[in-house]
Amino acid sequence: MRAKADAITQGENGVCLLCREPQPRVQSHILPAFAFKALKKHSVTGHIRHSENPNRRVQDGETRPWLCIACEARFSQWERDFCNHVFHPWMSGAPRTPYQEWMLKFCTSVSWRVLNFCKGANPNTTYSADDDKLFDEAELVWRQFLLDKLPHPGKFSQQFLIFDTISKTSVPNLPVNINRFMSNAIAMDIAGSSDSAFTWAKIGKFQIFGIVKEGQDRFKNLKIHVKDGEIKPGKFTIPGGLISFYKQKAEHARQGLENLSQNQIDKIDSAFDAAVRSDPDRVRSSNNFKAMMADAEMFGRDAIIRKTTPKSSDES
Repeated sequence: MRAKADAITQGENGVCLLCREPQPRVQSHILPAFAFKALKKHSVTGHIRHSENPNRRVQDGETRPWLCIACEARFSQWERDFCNHVFHPWMSGAPRTPYQEWMLKFCTSVSWRVLNFCKGANPNTTYSADDDKLFDEAELVWRQFLLDKLPHPGKFSQQFLIFDTISKTSVPNLPVNINRFMSNAIAMDIAGSSDSAFTWAKIGKFQIFGIVKEGQDRFKNLKIHVKDGEIKPGKFTIPGGLISFYKQKAEHARQGLENLSQNQIDKIDSAFDAAVRSDPDRVRSSNNFKAMMADAEMFGRDAIIRKTTPKSSDES
């Protein structure tokens, strides 16, 4: 392995990062804006927080001046299609949802953005020369597919998973917030193992994996097809290493929330109490509350009851 922290060129000199034409650029979301709006809507308190800085409420996701107006419009249309035909129906309890060509375009657009944003972002991450070459090839193939210059992304496929609350598991040592993390968190990264690599985008319970290098331990029955298909319950297989990856991410989120200041804890408790008083049915039906109750069922009430810090004499 060798040190490599070079981020993919981010639309320098007024050139669109996607079409590479010299056009004025607009601020584009890395992960779709609707994800953050929906997370706030389905939150009990109506607010969301980032695990890296839990003391600050998050209003929106990361943006970058990457795309020209025309390319931003491409992405926006695929996001609307996904929102209308997959995201909202599933959040409302639909058992299955058909999709068309826009689904693969949407997933590829998300993976392409995650690759551009995350590669080189961590100075402690190293890539081999072969891995660097594959990342560059995946970026080019995804970009050409998004511009209709390729009929499909080939070996750089898109895998899609909906992960709901856990009712039963034999996996040991799960973090006590695993259901809340898997159902509600928004996150992205580049992950993999010694023989695999993929981009990962998590939009609440919806996950998109952009395959860069497929290892022996593979995804099964999760691939998004080029023309059409259907998202439905079934038997799926994910690489075993993802379990450790999820546990690490959930534990990181849990530790972040433990760093909340007392002032922010009071704000959350106050907002929660107000929500329960004003609309208890909405609270009980919210995605947040269902995930919280699932964690309580798995780990006991202590998993969801916040530990308060006793006031010192000068705070009384």
